[in-house]
Amino acid sequence: MKKTYRFLFGAVAVAALASCNSGDNKFEQNVTRDMLTVTIANGQKAFTKNQAHYTFDLYNANDASFSINSLNIPMASSLNNVAFSDLTFGVKQGSVGDGTTTACGYKFSLAPSSTYPALNGYTISSFDVYLGGYAYANASYSITLDNNVYITSFATTQAYFTKTSVSDPNSSTADFTTFGSQTNQVQININADMRTADVTIFQAKFSDSQAAQDIVYRGIPVDIDATRLTIMANAPVVPTKRGNNDANAEKLPDFTAESFMAIINVCYSAEGRLQFKMGDKLVSANLLEFLPASVLN
Repeated sequence: MKKTYRFLFGAVAVAALASCNSGDNKFEQNVTRDMLTVTIANGQKAFTKNQAHYTFDLYNANDASFSINSLNIPMASSLNNVAFSDLTFGVKQGSVGDGTTTACGYKFSLAPSSTYPALNGYTISSFDVYLGGYAYANASYSITLDNNVYITSFATTQAYFTKTSVSDPNSSTADFTTFGSQTNQVQININADMRTADVTIFQAKFSDSQAAQDIVYRGIPVDIDATRLTIMANAPVVPTKRGNNDANAEKLPDFTAESFMAIINVCYSAEGRLQFKMGDKLVSANLLEFLPASVLN
């Protein structure tokens, strides 16, 4: 992973927005992401395996559009090509785990001129549409219709840096911590059909004496509510080595998670959280989209 590029991507975006102009210059971005979406109405959920498409001009913060190719709504007909035109957007700032902030993505907003013909008959009471993270991986959106219909969605592939702490209540030694681009990077891959996730930890390292290696916790149940994605297993999960997805993948019982939970907040409204118990150790990680320059340099 090109760590310097990962940080500078946000910095370039800030510079581009700061130099917006009304001339002919365009730096148009077209991004499509595979998504898992839930629509909640009257306490019922309908999931959709769909795609979200973002178009925006980095030289003009008033030139953006967003569309969802299909959408299931409980007790209603499905919708196709739910498109929002004439949007505005801005750079979203977020914590990166050490108290500093840096550009971490884009938040899209409705403008007075915005149109959305597929939703004629609905009133939009909130509209949060987000695109951020390395290579725009962490797309998500949260849209509320008529105050009681909630549409929430997350990209099926996501990537995060972490600030990780490993504690052992039975040990007198201090917690083992990592914070940087070299260890404990997390990738989430959601199977939208099965509503399960594989969570890969690249260069996983949980103690000074342990050699870092890539491990995968596979097939963990996924759920989405109005504000977040939850990946949670109540039974032990034995990870495997990365790079082998079949039943013969080499198991790594030393890294068994007795309980496993990851929470991702929609539109990066707060840092995500990963936590699991591994023997006597408790592994806790903040999921971060970017790291400060002091860590990357």
